[in-house]
Amino acid sequence: MPSVVFRMLSDLEAESAYAWWAAQGKPEPQRFGLTVTAEGQTAWLDDPAASWPV
Repeated sequence: MPSVVFRMLSDLEAESAYAWWAAQGKPEPQRFGLTVTAEGQTAWLDDPAASWPV
């Protein structure tokens, strides 16, 4: 069974994530996507071509 590691977000990480979300127009959850391949996982907002690793 794979091990799972959880960690707490720092205040700076949470503030940064909120600022990014607000700058994007506070998108609804339905606008986000997740792509999983053998090479890795990426998240995206509206367009899979503009993804970031997770």
